[in-house]
Amino acid sequence: MDLSTVFFTAWAPLLWWAIPLLLASALLNSAWFKGKLGEWAVRREIARHLAPPDYTVLHDVTLPINGSTTQIDHIVLSRFGLFVVETKHYAGWVFGNERNLTWTQVLHGQKFSFQNPLRQNLKHIHAISAALENPATEIQSVIIFTGSARFKTAMPEHVADLAGGIAYIRRWRTTRYTQDAVDTFVDTLLQRRLAPGIKTNRTHLSNLNKAAKDPRCPTCGTALVLRTARKGSRAGSQFWGCAGFPKCRYTRPC
Repeated sequence: MDLSTVFFTAWAPLLWWAIPLLLASALLNSAWFKGKLGEWAVRREIARHLAPPDYTVLHDVTLPINGSTTQIDHIVLSRFGLFVVETKHYAGWVFGNERNLTWTQVLHGQKFSFQNPLRQNLKHIHAISAALENPATEIQSVIIFTGSARFKTAMPEHVADLAGGIAYIRRWRTTRYTQDAVDTFVDTLLQRRLAPGIKTNRTHLSNLNKAAKDPRCPTCGTALVLRTARKGSRAGSQFWGCAGFPKCRYTRPC
């Protein structure tokens, strides 16, 4: 008998168990799964601490904006204000401030850059503002980091870990809207959002690919142009800037 046949016959039962385990391990360690795990943790804590009747929460909302789409992790609506929550699942050290185009993650001695989530959340806020016809300045941005990430630079109070982010929202206690107005906001967002599901996710992914080739300003819809910083710590580096400058000063990393 061929030795390879003997080997396969002996080890085949183990291989049938090993392959699914390897695939499951790869999934559990993927950035996608960790991100979803972070969003689930935020949903759980929101359900515990931001419950009706004071709060209404919408999850995974995709809205149209300037001929494209944007996906929003969580929207918290209440008489005390409107809050747009962006979740990030990171480990290691995180450095950044409100003005930086990118923030830095340091993990196992290596540095990684990612888009400033406050700037990223601006597009979400403008989409909600347009849908509700409510000023963007009246909508609060909240960035929640899950995982083991630790901030190594001072962060504004609306950038926090899970407990801190929930506490920040709960500190807003001055009545700004009537309950009827909040109900109208909720109904409007439910009508304007794209139906959750695979079709919407594919549409959004297609829009992201188009945006990469023909980037547009999320604030005013004008084309973005590639510019080079002339001074400061990022002198010589390139970034995308709104063609409507100086009327619109939106920028994002290249």
